[in-house]
Amino acid sequence: MESHKKQILLRDAGRCVYCGRSLLQDQESYLSLTIDHLIPKKENDASHVQTTVHYIHNLENKVLSCRNCNALKGDYIPEGADLSEFPEHREATLNAIRKKIAAKRAHALQEFLEAVIA
Repeated sequence: MESHKKQILLRDAGRCVYCGRSLLQDQESYLSLTIDHLIPKKENDASHVQTTVHYIHNLENKVLSCRNCNALKGDYIPEGADLSEFPEHREATLNAIRKKIAAKRAHALQEFLEAVIA
């Protein structure tokens, strides 16, 4: 296992930082493990994000995520995200992303229930 991935696994305690799912409980969980960039690599030039190229590849910009949460997050960046100061801005960004993912999950559940009931 590459050392950055191992460092992230240890720091994030083997859990998705967005939903809290254990990604080490079995092989299927481990296979759903992804390393997500809080500020996506391709969004480095976004005017509402104050960051640098160096930060994009920093371990603090990488988190453990399950595939579902990573897909729900997509390229989302909270408005006014500033990850240049730690840990306050990083945690606020994580919380905003968690809230966005939870809202998307709720919407998907509502759509599913409407389709099943209809």
